[in-house]
Amino acid sequence: MSQASVLIVEDDYHVGKLLHVSLARWGLDADVLGESRQALEALELRNYDLLLLDVLLPDVNGLDLLPVIHEMCPALKVIIMTGHADKAMAIDALRAGAFDFLEKPIDLTLLHHTVKRAIEAQEMAREHRQTLNELQRSKEELQAHASHLEQLNTELRETHHAMLVLARNAERARQDTEERIITHLRSLVLPLIEDMRQDERLLPYESNLTLLVNAIQEAVAGLATHLAVVPALSAREMRIALMIKNGLTSEEIAAYLHISPETVKTHRRNIRKKLGLIGSGDQLRAYFRSLEADDVLSS
Repeated sequence: MSQASVLIVEDDYHVGKLLHVSLARWGLDADVLGESRQALEALELRNYDLLLLDVLLPDVNGLDLLPVIHEMCPALKVIIMTGHADKAMAIDALRAGAFDFLEKPIDLTLLHHTVKRAIEAQEMAREHRQTLNELQRSKEELQAHASHLEQLNTELRETHHAMLVLARNAERARQDTEERIITHLRSLVLPLIEDMRQDERLLPYESNLTLLVNAIQEAVAGLATHLAVVPALSAREMRIALMIKNGLTSEEIAAYLHISPETVKTHRRNIRKKLGLIGSGDQLRAYFRSLEADDVLSS
């Protein structure tokens, strides 16, 4: 039996002494009190695991104390003791929340068994409460994490929206010079992403943001210099076009961008359509290489 604390409320000195000695022999830490007032004060000062409560106390009926005790210490296990037991009293005690009911003279073997069961039940209840508390904390942490992720998703959506607005503005400003396009990318988008990279909340997305920066820089260094191509293609198509120019296959592009090869092929068809290459028989890589050879598309 694990070390546990027991409060004995018994007005008979000899009975209280016997119980105290027995509990100590079983490895339990026990206190003995003879009045209900003293017992209530002790329960306020110490968290006992078990209460052995006599029914006939000098100042009160022990059964009348049960509601008060349970309100003060909801987890406390209470064993009722009486030398004037009857079936109705036992039922009343159990209904009032007592763990068990023992008749005097106390059978020490039965007492030992009952105390052991009560303490084991107390330990199980404590573990159950601890598990529930841990689950509650985990739930709260998950909710906070979900809220944090939602906030990050919102910020990323807003950033994505800002980039889409920038792309639409570039489409409407088709005749703008290459320098203006590059200036917008470097002065608006890249600083925004760099600010996000400094945000500790976005550290888990550091690699993704780095890939995004590299992709924009590649676009600026590559296809972004061709004014006839940039407005026609979306950001994803520009990135795929640069990979095609560098000799990557559809399967390699799919693996790099975490999309299906069929999606890459769809992008390739859209790129050909936007560049007016449908039915021409020209290969995209050769087309981009020809632009590079003309010093229009630089690698």
